[in-house]
Amino acid sequence: MKGKLLVLILMALFGSAAVAQNKPNFTGTWQLDVLRSRLDPKSDVKSATMKIDLADPKLKIEMNVQTGRGPRAHVFELQTDGTESEQTIDGRTCKAAARWGTITGERLRLEITCSGGAAPMVTTREMKLGDKGKMLTTMLIEKDEHGQRRSNEFFIRDDGKKP
Repeated sequence: MKGKLLVLILMALFGSAAVAQNKPNFTGTWQLDVLRSRLDPKSDVKSATMKIDLADPKLKIEMNVQTGRGPRAHVFELQTDGTESEQTIDGRTCKAAARWGTITGERLRLEITCSGGAAPMVTTREMKLGDKGKMLTTMLIEKDEHGQRRSNEFFIRDDGKKP
């Protein structure tokens, strides 16, 4: 009985270590595939580039988005342990955090909450690597005083690096 318990404990320890080592590396430059993506019509996104530098636990994301209202650029320097970082986005004070999601740790979740408007704006982007590291898929959810918008985004690796 004690031997079986010891085996289970060792399997749990080694299993969790293997999961921690298998976290994907999102580092690279990613170009939004607008035609493949299912963007909320209100988003007005024409193109987007996301540059990610991940040296876990440090994460830097540079977003450059072209909309019908003009360009928008944001830079986030975060920790992947969920620690909040204060940012200013479009004149609003925001708190941003990143953390690994799901039991296997294969997804990276970015959460941004901004105050300063009629109601807080909460943006959640859950990222996952696909197609052998050549595609980055995200589920983007934005909530504000006007309701909730969802987009499924598909980014293609655009930095010449091999996955």
